[in-house]
Amino acid sequence: MGEQAVPAYWKLGGTTFVLEADRAGNWAGHWLNWRTGRFDRRDDRITDVLLATAEPDIAALDADEFVWETESVRSELRGDGEVFALYDTIDAMLDQAGPAGLGPMETLLIQGLRARTFELWQIDARRAPGEPSRIRVTGFR
Repeated sequence: MGEQAVPAYWKLGGTTFVLEADRAGNWAGHWLNWRTGRFDRRDDRITDVLLATAEPDIAALDADEFVWETESVRSELRGDGEVFALYDTIDAMLDQAGPAGLGPMETLLIQGLRARTFELWQIDARRAPGEPSRIRVTGFR
């Protein structure tokens, strides 16, 4: 499988991408679909991220940055479920911060809320076959 440590995270073309290992130990690329909020298998992008050097639309991320960027994209979605109520809370906090920006406590709170929304998407992605999704996307902000 090479020397690349996995999982590895990137921002790629305005959304996020994760390189993981599949059950057989082969690389598997998953790209965040900004229309659905779910990660789609996109092995065709693996070479793009591994060979990127200074391309402006590809940047390596650490795990916390990956969650922050992923949830920034997903927060543009609208729909039904607990995750969207949390996005509304985050939006209200950002709106209230205004031009002054967020203070350190608000930033930490939003980081925690985004970690929770990320976790809710992860839980939903692991649901049993045939089990309905608890996250229903109905549109965009």
